[in-house]
Amino acid sequence: MKKIITDNKWFLIPWLLWSLILLIYVLLTPRGTSTLWVNDQHTVVLDFIFRWTTWLGDGVTVGIICFILLFVQFRAAVFASIVSIANLVITGALKKAFSYPRPATYFETIDLNFVHGIKTYYHLSFPSGHTSAAFCIYLTLAIICKKKKLGLLFFFIAMAVAESRVYLLQHFEEDLLFGSAIAIVLTTVTASLIYKKPLREDSIWNRSLLTLNKKVIEK
Repeated sequence: MKKIITDNKWFLIPWLLWSLILLIYVLLTPRGTSTLWVNDQHTVVLDFIFRWTTWLGDGVTVGIICFILLFVQFRAAVFASIVSIANLVITGALKKAFSYPRPATYFETIDLNFVHGIKTYYHLSFPSGHTSAAFCIYLTLAIICKKKKLGLLFFFIAMAVAESRVYLLQHFEEDLLFGSAIAIVLTTVTASLIYKKPLREDSIWNRSLLTLNKKVIEK
């Protein structure tokens, strides 16, 4: 666990700072303050940017990344799939358990700005599924990637997905905070188990669809 954390400080330290800012803001301001402020800042350009940014944390995108990892390494693909599926189950259960209203319901008496082309949801706000999915998959990529400084880039992608959920009136800041925390804990714990021991060079888990196919051809 310690090695996973220290090796991925380029992702985890920025996340800690971002989370601290979110936590302080959530504790010191009335619920939805930032949601309403952000909603007043809508422009055509920002609508376009966040409409597409949010898809980086969508289930389809996560599935595509897991599939691509099959061509990189089987262990990496299995790792990404396990944390993504586990995250889906955990956040889904928590959403139903808390059953909090989303911003569109919470502020239903206020004239709000909505983004064309984005389906607005009204229930099951806490925690943010897109946020947790994004932090799971992009922390996974940071862990897998040998160039650890790229963890900073992966963090910013995950954070952008999270903040897009507020802009699109899908979530409150506290939804992002807890969604990301769930993802960080789940991913680091799973990684510490899966990457506990180094793989032998000839291990099936160290291969990919590309190298496996090459092995078959050679035979």
